[in-house]
This record gives sequence, C-alpha cells and structure tokens, in this order.
Amino acid sequence: MRQSIGTTFMLNFIILFIFLVFAFLAGTLSYYKAYRINNSIVHEIERFEGYNTYAIEEINVKLKNLAYETDIADYCPNEWKTADSRYMSEYNKPGELTYRADGRGMNGYCIYVYQEDNNFESYHGGSVETTDTYYTYGVLTYLQFQFPGLQYLLKIPVFSRTNRMYYYG
Repeated sequence: MRQSIGTTFMLNFIILFIFLVFAFLAGTLSYYKAYRINNSIVHEIERFEGYNTYAIEEINVKLKNLAYETDIADYCPNEWKTADSRYMSEYNKPGELTYRADGRGMNGYCIYVYQEDNNFESYHGGSVETTDTYYTYGVLTYLQFQFPGLQYLLKIPVFSRTNRMYYYG
C-alpha cells in the first residue's frame, strides 16, 4: 500500500513539473513574439522617419506576415510614461497618443509621440540640452497567450521607444 501512495505522489509531481515547464516555455515564446512585433514597428517608424502612410503600410504588411492578433489592443491610454533609464526623470514627459478611433487600438498596437525631446542624459553624467528640436515615438503592443480563458483575461503590455529623430519643420 505504501508503494502505491508513493507512486501516485511521484506521478502528480512529474505532471506538475511538466505543466510548469510548458507554461514557462509558452510565456517565453509569447513574450518573444510581442517583442519582435514591437521591434519591427519601431524599425519601420525609424526607417520612414515618423509614423506616416508609408510606415503604416509597411507595418500592416509585417503584422500580417508575423501573424499578430490585431484585436488584442482594445484600449489605448491617452498618455504613456515610461521609466526608461536613458532619460532623466524630470525630462521624461508622458507621450501623447497619436491616433485614436473611439479609444480603440490601431490594429493591435498603440503609437505615442514624445514632442520636443531635446534633453537627454549624457554618458558622463548630467543632462545635455540641445537647441535642435527632436521627437521620439513609443510603441505599445500586448503579450498574448493562446490558452482558453487566459487570452481574454491576461494582457501584458510591451513598450519600446524609437531613437531621437530630428524635426525638420
């Protein structure tokens, strides 16, 4: 009798371990996909020097090629403030949403613009202020899980920011 109880306990332990390993693996792959989508959107915005019609066309093509669920971002906040270590906290102003259609996300992602991003932290410490006008964009995508029940309850945001771009206006 003692051996059968020990076998049942060991079998439950093995099943729990396999479940945890596969859950960790699924989470890692989902985060990788969201981060890859985020980086491709940032790349297209930097390539076309802003969020314009050319960038939108290329972003839509990339989203279809990478099989990103476009209905996951059902809400974009009006502002997004990041805790990015490259920018000093007093100059880290919240970004404003560039486009909003009734508060819904644009094809599963949100784009934020950071105007007048002139101050930045230098490599030697302290801040450096330039007289040129720069701006940056922030991209917010969501991590998604393809598990029943979890795909609607659990939405983890993934945010990244473009490099500073010169304003020619």
